[in-house]
Amino acid sequence: MPSRHPTLAATMAKSAIDQDLQSVITHIADGCAKVAVALRTSIVKKARATNEFGDEVLSVDLISDSLIGSALRECKAVRGYASEEVPKLQLAHDTGRFLVAFDP
Repeated sequence: MPSRHPTLAATMAKSAIDQDLQSVITHIADGCAKVAVALRTSIVKKARATNEFGDEVLSVDLISDSLIGSALRECKAVRGYASEEVPKLQLAHDTGRFLVAFDP
């Protein structure tokens, strides 16, 4: 049975959102979907570290950071990104137009 709700891609296609920005949003959403799957089977543990902001790092933070970072590296529109867990700019693509900051 088809969903009555439009997909993210369909919603963006109907809008005036820049194609590169659509790509960034789609890659982030794909990364979040992978995070949701990974966290269903993960045990929350302390990673025995604090981030640069003084917050205790959890295993799920590291999993999320890795998966979303991976998704951003795949997006040609992303020049670089940083996160709460890795606040130093990570370069992705020299020709990318966007810098992304996220809190996993």
